Amino acid sequence: YKIEEVEIGLPEAGWNLIGDPLKDKRRPKSVVDGQFSMPFCAAVVLREGNMNWDDYKKHLNDDDTLAFCRKINVTIDPRAQAEFPANMAGFVKIKSNGNFFEKFVAIPKGEPENFMSKEEIIIKFEGLCQPYLGEEGANELANTILALEESNTVSRFLALSR
Repeated sequence: YKIEEVEIGLPEAGWNLIGDPLKDKRRPKSVVDGQFSMPFCAAVVLREGNMNWDDYKKHLNDDDTLAFCRKINVTIDPRAQAEFPANMAGFVKIKSNGNFFEKFVAIPKGEPENFMSKEEIIIKFEGLCQPYLGEEGANELANTILALEESNTVSRFLALSR
């Protein structure tokens, strides 16, 4: 599929942090710029399917990602604004091959009312830990963390997390 354009709607507080000024948000220069750039994060997620910590380094100087950022517009969405401050809601509309796909999310993934599944947590954990601990080390640390409730000590967790 070829994505022609993307519109992301946020509450004003979110737009102020990650959407304005759009010209600068479309051209992040550092990891911190990328963290506070809705166009950059959206471009990475739409290209990769998700976003991991090492994606900043990979995509900050990627011409295709930065060109994709220019296709992403960020606005204040009245529905998202109505949810704020209780929720940092958002809206996305994607134009691909002449068709439009839209979704409004009132309660973002990860909030207690829309918590991540165990599988989603493990995928995120692996994306953050595997580059540093390797697959075996990350799996061992994950299994240790998941078994903390049954353990009488956190010493194994502390040893693995160093």
